[in-house]
Amino acid sequence: MFKKIIIFAFFVSVLFGCSKYYQFDDLYNNGEYIEAYQILQAIEEKDHSEYYKREFQVVTRLAVSGDPDFISRLSNIVEREYPEAVFPFLNFARTFLIFYSSDSQDDYMTVVSNFSEDGAFPDEFKGYAYQIKGISLYKTGFYEIAISELEKSYRINSYIDNLFFIAMSHFGMGENDEAVRYFDRIIRNSMDNLLTAQSHFQKGEILYADGKIEEAYSEYINAANNFCNSANYSFKVGKALQRLGYRNLSPRFFRISLRIDGDFADAWFHLNIN
Repeated sequence: MFKKIIIFAFFVSVLFGCSKYYQFDDLYNNGEYIEAYQILQAIEEKDHSEYYKREFQVVTRLAVSGDPDFISRLSNIVEREYPEAVFPFLNFARTFLIFYSSDSQDDYMTVVSNFSEDGAFPDEFKGYAYQIKGISLYKTGFYEIAISELEKSYRINSYIDNLFFIAMSHFGMGENDEAVRYFDRIIRNSMDNLLTAQSHFQKGEILYADGKIEEAYSEYINAANNFCNSANYSFKVGKALQRLGYRNLSPRFFRISLRIDGDFADAWFHLNIN
């Protein structure tokens, strides 16, 4: 009788654990990551691969979305020891954190090296891995390979910021017409004001360098209208107006730059010589 009770208790505990994972998986697969994380936290048996994988899944997913609390949590959990089955999740998490805090060419090259093989990260994070690798290649000047990685990412996750770094890579290679084509796609389709502003601004830079000052002015204005907290955008509006002969109007935009950033040296310089 006692043996039957022990066996029954074991099966109850297994079923309880499975039901918790079922709830987690259902919430996670439906994109309800915070709720999934709360379910996971309530599970008492934590010391095995199935728990660790799910912990990395949900914490990483929330970290790559930009949630600072979960970026901090991810920084904590990567410090633990894990069984080999968890290594792809661990490698992705550690590499994402290197990318997130990168401040040198060496950091970006470490990211590229860590993601050199598909098996180095879980399939569900493949789109992010290609994106992070592509941006890192762009940052280190490997523009053509960057485009290839970013295109692979875009085919999996059609995040519009992939298009921005593809455009910037073409710009880095001197392929300005192709860069403008991608900037225009972003401007037409993006719901992100900052990304739209950056695309207008980069178009303005290309046009300004080509001597098309009036068209550049229009792009700089659009950039400033979409994101008004950039001292550089307002400064470039002033520069374009100066080149167009509106020397009484251009200082107003240099002053706007200084209201945004009191240490903006270029604006100080142009105000002092006019």
